[in-house]
Amino acid sequence: MRKHARYYWSMIIPLVLLCGTAQAQMTVESIDPSSAEAGSDVDITVTTGVDCNVNVYSVELSFDPATTITHDEISAQDYNLFTTKIHIPQDAALGPQTVTVTTNGMDCVGNGVFEVTCSNCSSASIVSISPDSGNQGSTLDVNITGEQTHFDAGSTVEFDGGGIQVNTITPNSETSLYANITISPDAAPGQRSVTVTTDAEVAKGTDLFQVEQQAIELTPSSGTQGQNIQTVTISGGNGGYSNTSEVDMGKGIQIQSFSSPADDTLVLNNVQILEDAPVGPHTLVITVSGQRYSYSDSFSVLQGPNTLLLSVTPDHGDRGHPGLEISLVGQNTHFDDPDVMVDVSGDSAMATAGNAADSTHMTATLVIGDSATEDQRDISVEVGCSGGICIIPHEKVTLADGFTITEPGTIDSAQPSHIEAAQTVDVTFSATDGQFAQGETRLVFDPPDGIETQSVTVTDADHLTASITISDTAHGDPRNVKAVTGTEVAFGEQIIDIDNPSIDSVIPGSVYQGLTGISVTISGTDIPFASDTSIEIAGQGVTVSGVSFDAEKPDQIIATVDVSPTAPVGHRDLTVSTTAGITTTAKGAFNVLSRVSAENDKTGCNCSSTDGDVDSSLFVFFLGLLGLWINSCRRR
Repeated sequence: MRKHARYYWSMIIPLVLLCGTAQAQMTVESIDPSSAEAGSDVDITVTTGVDCNVNVYSVELSFDPATTITHDEISAQDYNLFTTKIHIPQDAALGPQTVTVTTNGMDCVGNGVFEVTCSNCSSASIVSISPDSGNQGSTLDVNITGEQTHFDAGSTVEFDGGGIQVNTITPNSETSLYANITISPDAAPGQRSVTVTTDAEVAKGTDLFQVEQQAIELTPSSGTQGQNIQTVTISGGNGGYSNTSEVDMGKGIQIQSFSSPADDTLVLNNVQILEDAPVGPHTLVITVSGQRYSYSDSFSVLQGPNTLLLSVTPDHGDRGHPGLEISLVGQNTHFDDPDVMVDVSGDSAMATAGNAADSTHMTATLVIGDSATEDQRDISVEVGCSGGICIIPHEKVTLADGFTITEPGTIDSAQPSHIEAAQTVDVTFSATDGQFAQGETRLVFDPPDGIETQSVTVTDADHLTASITISDTAHGDPRNVKAVTGTEVAFGEQIIDIDNPSIDSVIPGSVYQGLTGISVTISGTDIPFASDTSIEIAGQGVTVSGVSFDAEKPDQIIATVDVSPTAPVGHRDLTVSTTAGITTTAKGAFNVLSRVSAENDKTGCNCSSTDGDVDSSLFVFFLGLLGLWINSCRRR
């Protein structure tokens, strides 16, 4: 009997362990195409293992090490097959990728099923240049050091930005070479990148060399618009000056005469700064024997008292205005500069610079927040500002109290106030202090999605009728409405309500074969849920055995769902029907998952069946552990 018992447990235990370790095919099997270039956008088809059921309502696709890859909306073609477009950044990590599809809270992983490639990439690079700087007008030898390079006598060297000529190249080794370079006197100061090309190998180093400007001093180094400076003395720079040199201090600055008392000195006489000279740093250009030498930011023009913002038209607008175009007129200004910023003082108001007709005339769009304070505001225009950063000094003109924010009117009613989706309807709006005008009033909806105004007919200043088209995809919710007439706004808060019944979520959205009595919470918009609401899930093997409704949670209902062990795997449509006559369907919102993996089918071990089977398997497993303990005792 002991022999038989020992034999029995030796047969049971491997079978139990085999069932306990059988793994579902939670894998990403393939991606087509299986590779793509960095910097490209690619349509791909992803195939997962048989037990990786893709739920399009809850699915993410990720790559490693190229974690910066993003994707568009995922479209399911089958329960384990979907398509999408991926966007691969230029700097994405190259090589084979581990691809993970996360769906229904589970990860399906494919190692090396996709590769990021780059036909123009090279591991060769430039790591240093010594010396790493040189002055304008100088000639010098520099040592260029590479990494994983193969320099030879045929290598070429190029500096970006212009103004640097490479005279000769002498290789020292595959990773080192000398280059004799000449920096032009008018080469722009700043950092430069260098590229060394050897046959098909391209090695680049970014911002490794600095072009230094020759030191130069102007006394005085600044002046005000409209000012006449008796003398300006220039010292230093590249030198070699004479009475035949040429001097230019930039737009709006006139020099009556100059002299050169020394080789490195120029004296400028009667320097006139015009009233409309551009405010800010100016570049000094000196020409000696036909050679131009540029010295940036060497002289500054300061703003004078006659550079002004003269007017803002219109000079008022209602609180909540979504976008009022204003015209600005300046004097001695430079509104046609590419970097112009318009600012409004106070809270909840923002202006964006528009087009400039010329240096003294421009437009701007003013957006006034719904909560803006009704008061007077300063309007400013700043020239030489980009992204909130301004050069120093820069032109700034302000019209104090140049704009007034006024009280809006009120839209009191809309008839009809409830509008169903997928139709065009005439809606009559009534207002107090509406200021409506035929051909001038427009409607602005918030949120605007799914609503299009076809026409507006004004009856009088406080009444209008609008033909409005609601799309079939418009989200069902209350909307704010603004009637905008020039500077005037009439505001209606949640004055109309769009009715578009929709199922927003189904939780859980996936259930395994063989599970019964599962509570599935369905949430929706514009669905009058009640205890007599009916729920239907399409396809065989899935039944709704009960419905539960809580009046304190009017936007949701709970369905009790039973899934047959033989229910076909895949997505199902879920339909809600109410006694109020509303029926809406969520395509593919419910998913039946397989309980039996392909691996289990091969072994004949049905480890994933109904809940009862799982309990039985656990019972057998514990019996197996008991058998191990008995055998251990017998051996003792």
